[in-house]
Amino acid sequence: MREVISTSLCNVIIFACLAGVVTVSPEADKMNPKAFGVMPFGYPVNRVVFVAASLLYLPLVPAVCGMMRLKFIQAAMDKAAERQEWEHVEWLSTMKRQPQRLAMFGLAYFVTIYFAWIVWAETHGL
Repeated sequence: MREVISTSLCNVIIFACLAGVVTVSPEADKMNPKAFGVMPFGYPVNRVVFVAASLLYLPLVPAVCGMMRLKFIQAAMDKAAERQEWEHVEWLSTMKRQPQRLAMFGLAYFVTIYFAWIVWAETHGL
């Protein structure tokens, strides 16, 4: 249960920071109209940017869950190693494969999205 609560809380905090940066910050008020126009798709620019950022964040949710799972597994392995329960440590180490894949996917996705934004902003003179 602790894992679910802390993972959900971590996702909410990351999303709130992202949403705040792309919609509320003073730099966003200047940059968003330059980048996307004043009324893209007939809606206010900050609303469109918020929806786009939300959709782009969705694939990061399982990646954050994977990273948090790795932290919990490592903590359990450390606790089992303190007690010298070596078979428990081996069993936990086999559980690390799937969260590692999710975390690596999230890192690759994050780097790709932000690299694409930087290239797009540079080509459009922002």
